[in-house]
Amino acid sequence: MFFAILWKNKDISLKELEFLEPTNIEIDKNLVFFDTKFPERLKLLAWITKFGKVFDFEYLWDILFGKDLVWVKTQEFGIFLKKNFGVKRFKIIDEIKTDLEIKEKWVEIFNIDKQNIWIVQWYQNISLYENIDFEKPVSGMQIGMMPSKLAHIMINIWLSNIEQKENITIYDPFVGFGTTGFLANYLGYDFIWSDINITPFKQNLKRWKESSFLQNNRLIDFKRDINTPFQKSFLKNVNLIVTEWWLGPLITHKTRLHQQQQNFIKILDIYKNFIQNVNDFYDQITCVFTVPVYFGKDFYAVDYLKNFCHRFNLDCQVLDEIYMRTWQTVGRAIFVVTKK
Repeated sequence: MFFAILWKNKDISLKELEFLEPTNIEIDKNLVFFDTKFPERLKLLAWITKFGKVFDFEYLWDILFGKDLVWVKTQEFGIFLKKNFGVKRFKIIDEIKTDLEIKEKWVEIFNIDKQNIWIVQWYQNISLYENIDFEKPVSGMQIGMMPSKLAHIMINIWLSNIEQKENITIYDPFVGFGTTGFLANYLGYDFIWSDINITPFKQNLKRWKESSFLQNNRLIDFKRDINTPFQKSFLKNVNLIVTEWWLGPLITHKTRLHQQQQNFIKILDIYKNFIQNVNDFYDQITCVFTVPVYFGKDFYAVDYLKNFCHRFNLDCQVLDEIYMRTWQTVGRAIFVVTKK
């Protein structure tokens, strides 16, 4: 049996977890237990802070052998290990936080009972997300930046709904600074991108190609306005479209309602054209994209786009939970639109 520590956006975490095809699921607050036939996929998850495995108690000596320092959840637990298992030192760490020293040298025991021990074995790949979000040479808030963890989640949500998980090509028609492309490449998928301005991503791509995260997969680019119909024949090879358009101008608590509504009119026009063009070009495709939500409230945009998709008999799912932090004024509703 495996366990995972759910972080913020718990419902989105559980949706992404479906990528593992979990069985025998048990949830206790931010802790989830499950079985899976695909443990190798654990390291490919984005929105779960820690992953581990439940071992029989008898293996505890083997796990602690050669470990001078153990990280634990409570003082009482650490004292127990020192008295009964010869542990020299222990440190306490918060269950949702990670530490580079733990990953590289030591062992973290999340819990223990009379029959089982819970050993943390995987952590979020923080260095990957830092590289993509903060270390790219070209960025800016004028067009918005999709968080790399979110792009990763969106890919995994799609993968959880399909049987074919090989020979995948991902396309982002609003590539911006390149977040989706970097994640797609790191995960080993071919990637096609376009935008009305592809220069920022090309500049960031130069640095990516010098990083340790680069994979040897195809990268194809072309300039394109999403309002125009799809024409490139190689786009027919795309399995998945993952994208996010502009979230709109800066929104504060002083922004008036009529201005918010005007923003959404422009945003909806773009997404309507996008959905129309996707439907006209593809016989079969899945799109995972976000739509802005201001102050955690849906100003009719989500329902409007759902109804627009239904006009074309497209299957449209919207995750109930908004991807948003408490102090932010703009969140993201995640859409999964499928043409079968």
